[in-house]
Amino acid sequence: MLRAATVEDAAAIAAIHVASRAAYYGEHLDPADAARDREPMWRRLVAEDGRVTVVAEDEGLTGFLHVRLGETLELVSLYVLPELFGRGVGSALHERFDEIRGGRPAELEVWDGNARAKAFYAARGWRETDRTRDGVTGIPFVTWRLGG
Repeated sequence: MLRAATVEDAAAIAAIHVASRAAYYGEHLDPADAARDREPMWRRLVAEDGRVTVVAEDEGLTGFLHVRLGETLELVSLYVLPELFGRGVGSALHERFDEIRGGRPAELEVWDGNARAKAFYAARGWRETDRTRDGVTGIPFVTWRLGG
């Protein structure tokens, strides 16, 4: 079930964020960064902008989506528990993103070392741009665009 996140979801959102990052960064993940407590950040983000959607299952939260509104919509975060990769949780979240987007142009950043994410977004019509910023262990974050 998709629903708007509440501040009470912050700990579960943070846990999904940490587990998913560990899965896709692998050996590139800085141990100090991995140890950082992300719950306060997610408490603040959920409380401030209310643009966080979660997938709530009987066993708890399994994924989340964070969107930033603007002239060009930004898909800030789409994370799923690693043990559920490939089971439709990310697809459901992306469908929600498409509903929010309503055909407007959108952007996101993908770490260029994350082949799974790149394939996921490419299959949904996203295209790489030539814009990058410094990333983990010298592997850049690449801006991708959808529509417009």
